[in-house]
Amino acid sequence: MPCMRIGALAVLLTLLCGAAACTGRAPSVTSPPTGCAADRVIDGDTIVVTCDAAHIRLLLINTPEIAHPGQVVECGGPEAKAYVESRLPKGAAVRLEAGKRDKDRYGRSLRYIWLGDELLNETLVRQGYAERYKEAEDRTYEARIIAAEKLAKAEGLGIWRAGCR
Repeated sequence: MPCMRIGALAVLLTLLCGAAACTGRAPSVTSPPTGCAADRVIDGDTIVVTCDAAHIRLLLINTPEIAHPGQVVECGGPEAKAYVESRLPKGAAVRLEAGKRDKDRYGRSLRYIWLGDELLNETLVRQGYAERYKEAEDRTYEARIIAAEKLAKAEGLGIWRAGCR
């Protein structure tokens, strides 16, 4: 009798694992240190997380500038920041995925940000809050970012709306 239970359990696990593989969800990525959460949003493509109080620059995307000293507010910049703030309230759990290079010239950690199975970098582009950063060294999710940008442009979303470019 115990052998039948073990066999049935093995079949059930096989079915569940097979079903999970067919969901079309993003592959799992390495989890960050325990307790990694959003702390604050600097602008549409830079945030601070609780893991070592790290400043994170989102990989492969660029959002319009906001009112930093010596810079002009660009069309869509404040909206991009507000959107990221709505998606990453203080304490929101995040997973970070490193690219080829760890830091940029300003000392910010270069990362992809995952909210569950959602790649936030891609979502920002798809919703028209960001464009693909063409000079990025890391190209891990470039095809996804390019596809998201094409759709946002075609729909005239965010930075692609009339009068914003």
